[in-house]
Amino acid sequence: MTHPFARGLTAVLLAVSALAATTAAVSAAPAVNNDPARNTLKIELDQLTLAGRYGDIVARADADLAKATRLPDGSWRGYETYIQFERALMETRAGDDAFWNKLLTTLRQRAEKRPADVFLYVQALHARAWLVRGGGYASHVPASQRHSFRQLMDLARTALDKRSATLAISPIWWAQRTTVANELGEGSDKLSALFEEGVRRFPDFHPLYLTRMRALTPKWGGSEDAMLDLLDRIAAIDGPAREEGLYARAFWVAENEGELVNLDPRFKKDAWRAAVDVIAARWADVGNRQRFFMNGCELSDRALAKDHVDAMDAPIVDELMQLNGGLIDSCRKWAASGEVFLMGVRYRGKDQHLLVQ
Repeated sequence: MTHPFARGLTAVLLAVSALAATTAAVSAAPAVNNDPARNTLKIELDQLTLAGRYGDIVARADADLAKATRLPDGSWRGYETYIQFERALMETRAGDDAFWNKLLTTLRQRAEKRPADVFLYVQALHARAWLVRGGGYASHVPASQRHSFRQLMDLARTALDKRSATLAISPIWWAQRTTVANELGEGSDKLSALFEEGVRRFPDFHPLYLTRMRALTPKWGGSEDAMLDLLDRIAAIDGPAREEGLYARAFWVAENEGELVNLDPRFKKDAWRAAVDVIAARWADVGNRQRFFMNGCELSDRALAKDHVDAMDAPIVDELMQLNGGLIDSCRKWAASGEVFLMGVRYRGKDQHLLVQ
């Protein structure tokens, strides 16, 4: 979770945990969230939470999901509502704050009467679980904190499974259940079954593919080859996957998790570029364009980098990209002059040098 690009963190359901672990690992100069759409959403959700207007949060998410409403970068706003609800909680509440007992009790009681409120309850459980656990790998986390994390995640699993017959009509159930299964270590068969049924029901809901990519990373028990298998599958899908630019979005998740699959011979650069073009045509917000620029540099696509270099004049959206000013400067010089340079990278456990040309 320490790769310098974090744009896709919010594209992974319940991925605030990835942010927590990353920021714990790179405690350099503080970064700033420069994504206005997400910041606005987070502030609104924090205000609704403080006012106890939980029903309004769920209603907004349901309406946005029904209309397939998007944020400027193409993310599903109904899905992002739950992500930013969690992020607001994690950024404003300590893990031992007395607020948590009141919040979780209230949300649990609401969920018992209103099935759709389960999603808010599960998101809050997940936020508390990661605050209690802290960032870093399991081997570095005290046993008591791991136990508390598992207890909270078990509650989330029970809440989702108890109401699965009612809630599985929502793509949020499949995305949340996948993350819970992954973080509780339920195994590859369970994760595969959740993914297959989820995308069968909701083929255009790209968070399902992105949570799947995260679960296939080596740190979660997967492998680089498994990630490339998923990319191969995405490249072969017509319709929604192609229209969402899924190949590029899935690659971003791999990159966020420190897995530079673009270095692998199996990486399909043509499929990646086609996906980038789709996203650029539909969702050319500044954060996406900054990502296009940096990926153009990584993949020696100078034409792409030059098309989006002006986006780098705006405040950098990605928190982790903000910590890599030296690399940004090198990429800008390369885009302007074409002068080659070496980029230090790590893939499949080996340090390498990538020639940007």
